[in-house]
Amino acid sequence: MESLRARAGYQPVSFTSGTRNTSVDEVIISYIVNGNTEKLRSIRKGSSETQRDNPDGSFEIFVLPSRRAFEPYFGKHTRQRSEYVQVAALPPQRSSVLNEFSARLFNIIRDPEAFNKILTRALGFEAEWSIDLSDQGQYFLKFFRGKHAHSSDGMGEGIVSLFAIVDALHDSSLGSMIVIDEPELSLHPSLQRRVASLLAEYAKDRQIVVSTHSPY
Repeated sequence: MESLRARAGYQPVSFTSGTRNTSVDEVIISYIVNGNTEKLRSIRKGSSETQRDNPDGSFEIFVLPSRRAFEPYFGKHTRQRSEYVQVAALPPQRSSVLNEFSARLFNIIRDPEAFNKILTRALGFEAEWSIDLSDQGQYFLKFFRGKHAHSSDGMGEGIVSLFAIVDALHDSSLGSMIVIDEPELSLHPSLQRRVASLLAEYAKDRQIVVSTHSPY
């Protein structure tokens, strides 16, 4: 899954000394994309830097890591899906938060109907949410449940995870690839089943790859 994530980004990924093949101190990854071979490889032994050979820019891989929390308070900016994929390259160290995910939320809130339809299917009830601004000038995600509302900081990790999973699906293009690490994390078994059904439906015309420990 990290090999697939390394394919994203505007620039070829830099591999740290701890992630390279220690026997030869270099990296060579081959991808077969629509019958064509492209490679990501070290420019020389002992270097962190890589180059891409014969890349297929038309094939998109959206990789969603298992750590799907995002900063509860954030600034305002937006990113289209293609931009988000390009900035979500393999980081030097595994992060505990999704970088730039708040930019996706600002993009979604402009026309949330399609996103909310998928979120409702995953949750089993119609979700009501918005983006609000605190008096301190920080934005936050507000999730309504009956008469009550929770900020991003008070949302359960399962709901946060579902927002990220649904985002990976909702504006994906036909024939693209979506990779999700441990989609079951923090989800009740009933929700795990709902997500599994949702992924199976999307797999009819997209390539869905998951890594899971869940029997559901």
